[in-house]
Amino acid sequence: MSASDFSRYNVSVWLLQDKSGRVEYLASHNETIKELERKRPPRSDNPAKVGYHAEALIGEQVYRRLDVLKGETLVRQIFTERIPCSECHNLLSRIPHFRNVPRYFYLIYPDKEWQEKQAGGSWGAFLMDCYRLR
Repeated sequence: MSASDFSRYNVSVWLLQDKSGRVEYLASHNETIKELERKRPPRSDNPAKVGYHAEALIGEQVYRRLDVLKGETLVRQIFTERIPCSECHNLLSRIPHFRNVPRYFYLIYPDKEWQEKQAGGSWGAFLMDCYRLR
């Protein structure tokens, strides 16, 4: 992994628990616009050139599960490296199955200037240091 990998990706992990107490973790990272365009040509209905966010990718998986929709499995915690953007915040706040789930993160956007000053100004290197990977 390189520092650029850490500056392009945001990882999210969700803890789910069924009625018997069995715990399951779902993890994903965002898909960048470059990754999406490699799979298929750019779309005219995506003028902002935005990729798919990790929270939305996991949210889609969870919301399609019958055990979750029936209330047999609950989302107990949501972790994402960075504070959810406004779109992901709205997604997590408006869908009843996610609304009151505790959310955890350790990087917030207002801290970006401070974070960029760490590790010689490299956001990715800063995250690698957080994970003790350098």
